[in-house]
Amino acid sequence: MIATTSLPELVCVGLTVSGTWQELPKAVPAGWERLFAAAPEAENFLEVSRRQGDGTYAEFLGFLAAGKTEIPDSLERHVVAPGRYLRLRHDGPLADIAGGFARLHAHAEAAGMTAGALKLDFGYRRGLPDTPHELYLGIAPEPLALGGSASG
Repeated sequence: MIATTSLPELVCVGLTVSGTWQELPKAVPAGWERLFAAAPEAENFLEVSRRQGDGTYAEFLGFLAAGKTEIPDSLERHVVAPGRYLRLRHDGPLADIAGGFARLHAHAEAAGMTAGALKLDFGYRRGLPDTPHELYLGIAPEPLALGGSASG
C-alpha cells in the first residue's frame, strides 16, 4: 500500500557513489562494501538517491546518525531536509527495488502530485541480503490555499 507521510530532518554518515544508470549496478554494491568496512559498528542503513541534471545519479550510501556522531576520515556527513514523501514497503529482492520506485512515480502522477528528485531507501543490511525495505519518493509540497475573504 502506498501512503503519504512526512519525515523529519535526517542526519546521515556515509559515502557518495556517482554514475550513469548502467554503471550503478556495479558501483553501488562496491560502495556498500566500502561503507561496511569503514563503519563496522553502524546500523540503520539507507540509500539517498538524487538524479543529477546531467543524467547521472548521486547515490549516498550511509547510516542514520546523531548530529554529534564522529565521522570516520573516509566518510562524509549528509543531511536530508524534512519533507513529504510517498512511502511503499518492498518485500522482494534488491534487484526489484527500482520497480518499487516506478510504482511510487506512477502513483504520484495518477494522484496529480509532483515527484521530486529525491528517493530514500531504508533496509540495507551487511552482506546485502534480500530484506524488506521502506521506499520513499519525495513529493513537492502542495501550494497553500488562500482562505477567507477580504472585507473592505
